[in-house]
Amino acid sequence: MLLLLAGLCGAALAAEPPAVTVEGSNVMRYDAGEEVDSRRSDLDYPDNLGARRFFEDRLRLDVYRGNLRVGGRFLYFRPSAEEKFRDGLTDATGIDKRYLEAAVEPIVLRAGHFSELWGHGLALSSFENRDIYFDSELDGFRAALNSEPLFVTFLRGTSQEGRFVKKADVLGVRVNVRAQGQGVGFSHVRVDSGAYPDTRVSAIDWRFARGPVTVYGERAWNKTVVEPAISKGHATYAGTVISALGWSLLAEYKDYDYGSATPFQNPAVVYRETGPRLLQAREPHVLNIPDEVGYQVELSGHVVPGTFVTLHRSHASLHDRAQGGLPRPTLKQKHNPFVEYFASVEQSLPLERSVFLELGGNEESAVVWHRRHWAWLRVTTPFRGGQQIELEGEGVWITDRARDNRKYRDFLVGLEWDNGGGLSLALHHEFASDEELEKREGSNWPSVETALSMGRGQHRLSLFYGRERGGYRCSNGVCRQVQPFTGLRVTLESTL
Repeated sequence: MLLLLAGLCGAALAAEPPAVTVEGSNVMRYDAGEEVDSRRSDLDYPDNLGARRFFEDRLRLDVYRGNLRVGGRFLYFRPSAEEKFRDGLTDATGIDKRYLEAAVEPIVLRAGHFSELWGHGLALSSFENRDIYFDSELDGFRAALNSEPLFVTFLRGTSQEGRFVKKADVLGVRVNVRAQGQGVGFSHVRVDSGAYPDTRVSAIDWRFARGPVTVYGERAWNKTVVEPAISKGHATYAGTVISALGWSLLAEYKDYDYGSATPFQNPAVVYRETGPRLLQAREPHVLNIPDEVGYQVELSGHVVPGTFVTLHRSHASLHDRAQGGLPRPTLKQKHNPFVEYFASVEQSLPLERSVFLELGGNEESAVVWHRRHWAWLRVTTPFRGGQQIELEGEGVWITDRARDNRKYRDFLVGLEWDNGGGLSLALHHEFASDEELEKREGSNWPSVETALSMGRGQHRLSLFYGRERGGYRCSNGVCRQVQPFTGLRVTLESTL
């Protein structure tokens, strides 16, 4: 493989003029203040606070010369004491990502780190998200044949040891036939690790479109070996989109019954993962990949010009093994049901003004048993030339079914100003009436944040000062709990 890569590198250099292009980015973040210390869980706020000192700098460079690419990332990371204790994070200094890629049509070879998504992620989804410290990227070798309508990929790599993902060897091959928006793919993946059972996943995925109708999905079969037993599971994801007359209907179904899954299987969540800020602080639903069945339906479109409406409903639960026929979500409490519905309208008004309103509710019986209803309002208006002002308000009304139907409320008000030239200022204030929450992290969270865009948009500096509420950050069905924070945060993002 190394000889083949070396030969391809030579061909790539010979096939193109020797112009060199360098691209890169840098993200720096610094936190100084206090956060809730989980080692002081027996104390109430503010006696449970501990010092937070956090610094991270990520410098990424990519060098292009013809069809040859080489790049990497330098990481300087100093997590807080709480993250070291609770999440097991450690100091890091050095090059943590690097790769070499050569392409001579129709072949592309890559050695080093890479991410990969096959189909809809039922067999293989390898990615990194630094916000939640999830990293299932692989370090190894990837070979691809891209000759439409035939696409073939072979890969072999090893994941890094981390909080969510342990060290594992991954071997996979994929054959995909697609043309003009239609396609069928076949994937096979093997995961071998001392941290996970020996897992093999085979899958077929599809996408077909005709006129206003698009259908897509994936079916996977997995086999897990835990000596001396072998267990088998499956997963299904299917959806359709119908678009006509300015309207769109989305319908998706999931039946994830892997039994046992590795971090390299990250299928579609089939519910809205992000929404009002207050919901992210109230134990949002987290996808249970080994065992979850459900659906979502969403209708959206223009009722009249300038009025855009969205109607949504989703339902998920663990499998009810007593059911017959097609697996479907249940409302039985023991199966941890989750139901969500909302309706929103965005209205364009004269003089470039707009109003957005969403009303919704959800209920879940899992780690907590909450019934929530919410209202979310945003009003945007121009102000003195190219400037803009946005007013925002959120309200969530919670009934805690596990605590004698106790009721409490969360509210958020916000004001944002943008001068239209790269400078913005945002004021937010959250407050809650939950006595248990008040013991853990207080009852109000005021903050101010300003951002400045510099160098024709190449650099963005943001300063945050105040209190930030704890909650969950989620991506692709993976969530990390973030502790409440009080203090200063400086973030500088640059494109080189």
